[in-house]
Amino acid sequence: MTDTPERDLIEKARRVGNYHGIPIVLELADTIEALLSRVDKLEERVRELEDEIVDLWHESEAGRKELHECLGMTAEEYARWANPDALNKSAS
Repeated sequence: MTDTPERDLIEKARRVGNYHGIPIVLELADTIEALLSRVDKLEERVRELEDEIVDLWHESEAGRKELHECLGMTAEEYARWANPDALNKSAS
């Protein structure tokens, strides 16, 4: 797991919970951390499934159906998904 503001808050909650002896804060921190871990795994699985759809499209649907349609996206959503760095550069 990478360091994020959420995980920083979890660690701060643990320190406060330990210092003040508040078990519910520690339990909540553990629960939130477990949920964040599941979100990370789900995001990774979504990326894997997107890759599988793209591979299948190249094998069978190319030319008959637009890739963004196979992914269930509009053309604009696909453009953002396919080129996330382009959006970051244009926002700068």
